[in-house]
Amino acid sequence: MRTIATAATAIFLMAGGSAPLGAEPSSAPRAKLVHCGAQDCLKISGRRDSTSVIVRVNGEPVLVEGGTRWRTKLPVVRLQRMSPRFARTASVTLDNPLSRSEITHEIDLPIGLLGGTTPLAALEVTAW
Repeated sequence: MRTIATAATAIFLMAGGSAPLGAEPSSAPRAKLVHCGAQDCLKISGRRDSTSVIVRVNGEPVLVEGGTRWRTKLPVVRLQRMSPRFARTASVTLDNPLSRSEITHEIDLPIGLLGGTTPLAALEVTAW
């Protein structure tokens, strides 16, 4: 049964689909807010099959550092231009021109990064 599921996932990925939830979570890109100079940046890191794989964030190619373990830092201002307002996720696409395949992952953005925060007048915390 596991072989059938693995084969089905491989066929799905070769067809250009994105990885289903739960499929190799360690290979999915990760994002975290960091300081880069005088501004805040979103650091995105992940793995790719080879250095020929092109990394795109929300459809735009980005420069990455590293080899198969890559990382990039996007200033929040640039991310705001690349994303819809109030977005809570960003798409990271790994485009392999050699095999003519691509895999797209959705990464969670820090809450309120692109707007949409709600100011609170009060917050009540209770314990059960």
